[in-house]
Amino acid sequence: MRIFQKFHILAHPGVKSTVKQISSRFWLSLKDITQWTKSCIHCHKNKINRHTRAQIATFKEVDDRLSVIHIDIIGPFPTSKGKTYFLTCIDRFTRWIEVIPLANVMTETVAREFYDHWISHFGMPYRVIIDQGSQFRSELFKNNGVICGFKVCTTTSYHHNAMGKLKGSIGLKGCDQSTQFY
Repeated sequence: MRIFQKFHILAHPGVKSTVKQISSRFWLSLKDITQWTKSCIHCHKNKINRHTRAQIATFKEVDDRLSVIHIDIIGPFPTSKGKTYFLTCIDRFTRWIEVIPLANVMTETVAREFYDHWISHFGMPYRVIIDQGSQFRSELFKNNGVICGFKVCTTTSYHHNAMGKLKGSIGLKGCDQSTQFY
């Protein structure tokens, strides 16, 4: 225990570093070293756990078509008729998919194309689920939601599979780069 304290008290390294330092010089039980390091109060107070991940959000069941939609941007793809990106929209209830070609991914372009191609054809959704893309989190897009009357909800950060229904439903994400879209 005294050997552990001499090595560990210097900088309060984690379990791996403490085990490595002590086991290179002495023969002690690795189980004891691990247990002592994990029970160090100073380590718990001062070390940052960088592996903390947010929980994946769960969505309520939808019972009406076109009331909740997921939107995302995919690309860039080879340019065809000046378009290199796609705004993808899927209705969660019916799984109806719309793929809207975009010339760029600027907020103004995305908001205009979403309005022109989804809202003008299908009406106003109750809720629009977005990823953490800057185009969707912008004040312009949020204000469009307020004016048009839909609520903008975001998915959990750093969980790409939170938009899995949308990304999995669209076979474009694995397209060959030589494919031309019209």
